[in-house]
Amino acid sequence: MRTLTIISILIWTFCIQAQINDFNTEKFQIAEKGVIVLSMDGSPEGGELAVSTRMGKLIFYTAEGYNKLREFNLAGFTNGARVRYSPDGKYVIMKKIRLADWNVNKDNKQRVMIIDATTGKKVADHDGVYDLTISPDGNTYAIMDKGHLKIKSLQGGKTISEVKDERLQSSITFGPEGKMIYASRGFDKSDLKKDPRFKKNKKGAKAFSKYQQTIVGYDVQNGTEQFISPESMDEIYDIQCSKRGDCILVYAKQDTRVNAVATTNFILQMDLSNGMLMREQFNSRLPDPDYKENLKQNIIGVTTTEDMDASQSVMLYDRGTNEIIARFDIDARFLEGIFQGQFMDGTASFDFSADGRYLLVGIGNFFYRWKIKRED
Repeated sequence: MRTLTIISILIWTFCIQAQINDFNTEKFQIAEKGVIVLSMDGSPEGGELAVSTRMGKLIFYTAEGYNKLREFNLAGFTNGARVRYSPDGKYVIMKKIRLADWNVNKDNKQRVMIIDATTGKKVADHDGVYDLTISPDGNTYAIMDKGHLKIKSLQGGKTISEVKDERLQSSITFGPEGKMIYASRGFDKSDLKKDPRFKKNKKGAKAFSKYQQTIVGYDVQNGTEQFISPESMDEIYDIQCSKRGDCILVYAKQDTRVNAVATTNFILQMDLSNGMLMREQFNSRLPDPDYKENLKQNIIGVTTTEDMDASQSVMLYDRGTNEIIARFDIDARFLEGIFQGQFMDGTASFDFSADGRYLLVGIGNFFYRWKIKRED
């Protein structure tokens, strides 16, 4: 039986073939011991990558060649931190990564930091909040707790405006010009009184208010409501203003109490001109997928996984047609290279090169640089 098990493992090792061993891929192993990539994000100008690691480090590398520039110790995140540059590139936001043990039916409060990307200094450190985001000009930031949204000055921390509404939850993002702040918001019974769908369906109204959300917008200076989407969406866990400035990217997942076998999450696009959801949407089977835009090629990239094995992929979608134009499958052969200090475990994270021609991927103690080629 033991021999059979060993043979089975060896067969699995050789049969799980990497899809990336071609002339379009460069592979870089991180020389420093103990560095396991958890999350990465490219600077707005494209020259640097901010990388969080399993040992609580924030490391900056060159986007081409992956040469280390500077390193800071910033521990304090359960399961590690997801990193995201501010729009002006001066700061990095660090917040908890939601892994497979994340309760998808519940908003988890988390620690969120704002770090100076040059010095590694903590500019702001909030524990027990839902989300934090920085304005496009880098002068203000917003934090949200359950039912409470605050807009604050980044230098000095003075509160500019605030919104109190028990329906507010999950995630926030500034609009393209920084004049509006958008937030995910739930429904209550008063929202549904005039909805003809629930006039004689009280049970349906209760379920709708519990499991559906929408997006609202507030004036940054005075906190007054200026926008509400007419759409209802599955539970929202992350929103980002598109770099194009015309829509908001929405990561939503159906509650397992509504559909116990739901395994697919969605990256939706909400049109900022009318609040309607666009036809194109992008899928993932990971509980906390990484998703990024490539404006040069009009691409949306999303990390995902397959049912049959634990390997991960980065799916590249044509943003105009919603078609998959390419996929990058992570080289994750079982036990391969472990005795040589090579590790491929963990979650994959990625970004695009400044010219949009390359996909940059980090997983384990490896980086990949893959020349994007559209599938026929």
